Amino acid sequence: MSIHLQVIYNDPHIGVDAVYNDGSTDTDVRAILELSVERFNGSVVSRQDEVSLQCSQVSSPKQGDTVTIDGTAYKLVNRIKDDGMETRWSVRA
Repeated sequence: MSIHLQVIYNDPHIGVDAVYNDGSTDTDVRAILELSVERFNGSVVSRQDEVSLQCSQVSSPKQGDTVTIDGTAYKLVNRIKDDGMETRWSVRA
């Protein structure tokens, strides 16, 4: 893992403690939660909540898994990116 990525996730102003659940097992992880992210598709603008996870902590996330942050469970809806070091998902509370 990139040391820079690790520093970002461990920054208390960016990363948060979370619990990842794959349907059977809870795993303590660090996550980045962004609320109301604007996404552009042509002339259409939409807002969605997004969560980023380190691939070293969550090796194969899938749609329907959950990430719980501060008591709110966010369901993974759509994979936005996965570069092998970090995976980013749109989520729904």
